[in-house]
Amino acid sequence: MGDNITIPESFGVSVGDLIRMFRKKNNITQADLAKVLNLSVSTIANYESGKTVPDIYTLKQIYAILNIPTKQSSNG
Repeated sequence: MGDNITIPESFGVSVGDLIRMFRKKNNITQADLAKVLNLSVSTIANYESGKTVPDIYTLKQIYAILNIPTKQSSNG
């Protein structure tokens, strides 16, 4: 079924670290990401610091915007 979001914490990388790394890799500011997602800059900062975690819908949007790879299901 479609794409699955992989949370890489088992590799020592938090969701917030992943968002920050890919945001910087794509030369996107917290303000730019917040604007695209219709969120506040402080919300993005909270995601990156680990104070809060995005819901699955927002997480999928972030993965798409930042081109974060997702685990693809293979049936065979």
